[in-house]
Amino acid sequence: MGTPKGVSDFTFSSMVSALKSSLAEALSTYHTFVGKVITNPVSEPELLCNNRYVDFTIVYADVEPRELSIANPDDSVEGKLVLKKNSGVLSVPVTELKCCSLVVACTFDNRVADAYSANMF
Repeated sequence: MGTPKGVSDFTFSSMVSALKSSLAEALSTYHTFVGKVITNPVSEPELLCNNRYVDFTIVYADVEPRELSIANPDDSVEGKLVLKKNSGVLSVPVTELKCCSLVVACTFDNRVADAYSANMF
């Protein structure tokens, strides 16, 4: 028996490409997530929306999915599942694990997106 049609195309690179495409489509509805919080001239936070600030990062963790400790991921992947957020509202680290598995996380700036908004996203 051969490989089912389309399975050979299912690589980490193709998954990341599909994820980027889906993320771009979703962000067309959540346009404030592609901005960043800046300080205005009177020292107040202000949202700059110019469609440039989603931190999409790809990292690699040298572990099998079964070795991943969800209860304490820093023990197994050294903080790679949720990276420190940069200046943007939304950060999306994609962590590649062994066996072409991946973990996708989202971190939001809570000044712009509350738990309900993040959950709806």
